[in-house]
Parts: sequence; structure tokens; C-alpha cells
Amino acid sequence: MIRLEDSPDRFDDEDFTVRTPLFKLSRALTCLLILPNCSSPQFVVDSEPNGAQVVVTSDSHSPQMIGSTPITTSPSAFASGSSSTIVEIKKAGFVSRLVHLPETTFSRSTHIKVKLTEDRVPASCENQNLAVRDVSRGIARAQSLIASKKMDEAMNLLKNLIARFPENPVLYDLIGNIYYMQRELQLALSAYKKSNQIEPGNSETENMIEKIKLISGDRSPAEAGT
Repeated sequence: MIRLEDSPDRFDDEDFTVRTPLFKLSRALTCLLILPNCSSPQFVVDSEPNGAQVVVTSDSHSPQMIGSTPITTSPSAFASGSSSTIVEIKKAGFVSRLVHLPETTFSRSTHIKVKLTEDRVPASCENQNLAVRDVSRGIARAQSLIASKKMDEAMNLLKNLIARFPENPVLYDLIGNIYYMQRELQLALSAYKKSNQIEPGNSETENMIEKIKLISGDRSPAEAGT
């Protein structure tokens, strides 16, 4: 799971930030640190083993390889004007890892650390990589539409993606975000619960479930007192 330290915990229309969990290809460790911005923001990617290619894709830029791990660079070269960015860390013989970053991440220095696992997927499953890219680009597009307040278009896109990838919790989180911004709290709650059912323990999703319960007055007395 990705943790964005010091990220805002508000979901008001004025400063709403779409935050999405990592679309997991494996259970290998992924760590994302947001560091205080003491000077110009830096973008750092480390992997175990080293020598993995780092490819970034955004809704305003086509995929570009920015180097191999370990790498330190400025995010301005690839994140400018983008509402979200997908970072792919890949190395021959290992399972690729994808990390989704919102635009606000790059206002501070960012350090991504991943542990790659050996790829034991049969050759017959190679199309899975194409499916992963499809859903990742769809998520980035949906985030952009939400940021532009094009909720109907974003919702249609997400429902089409769910038809293809029904077990991806990120898609339900984004649908929950849309309903929450539209003040459709019960629909938002259902979407977040579906996400939590698929991937239990995600703190962002669980926080939204509790927030909606509190707003709706659905929390039990014991919960309300905690």
C-alpha cells in the first residue's frame, strides 16, 4: 500500500484531492515517502534489485523512460500540467510495479522504493501486462475527468473499466469519490465498502467509510465514542 504522509484529510469540493491506492501486481513491498520540500523538489526511485527501467505516463504526456534505478531527477520534466502520473518500474525477469501519483505529490520531494519479485507467470499470461496498462491508463483518465468536474464522463469510463476489471478496488474508490463530491453519500458508502471488500485494510478507504457513517449518523454509540 502507498502511504502519502502529511496529505490532507479533507474531502471538500474546494480542495478535493483524488487519492488512489496502488494497483497491485504482487504483494511485494512498495514504499512511497513524501519528504519535506527544503529546496527544489526531487523525484527519487530505488528498486531491489537495481537496474530497473523507470517509465512515467501522464494524462498530458506519452510514456517516457526517465532512466534506470537508482535514479534522482526533477519531476518538472514529466509532471508539468498533469493531474496524475503513473510510474512503472520494470526489469526483465521480474514483475513490473505500477504506482499512481496525484499532481500534488510533486510539490514536495518524492522517494519511491520497490522490491521486485521474480516473474513466474506462464507465457500464456503475458497479455496480463497489456490489461494492467489498460486499467492504469483508464484510471489516470478518470482522475483527470474528475479533476475537470466531468463527473458523468468519468462515471461512464469507470463503469466500463469495472466491466473488464471487476476486482480492481481503485475503480470503486474513484466511483465513491464521485458520489461523495455529488453528496450522494449512500451510493458513495456502497462503492467504498465494495473496494474495502476486495482489498481490506486500506486506510484511505476505511477513513471515508467512517466519515460517511459519522455524517449520516450511522455509527453505533461505541464507535461514536472512540
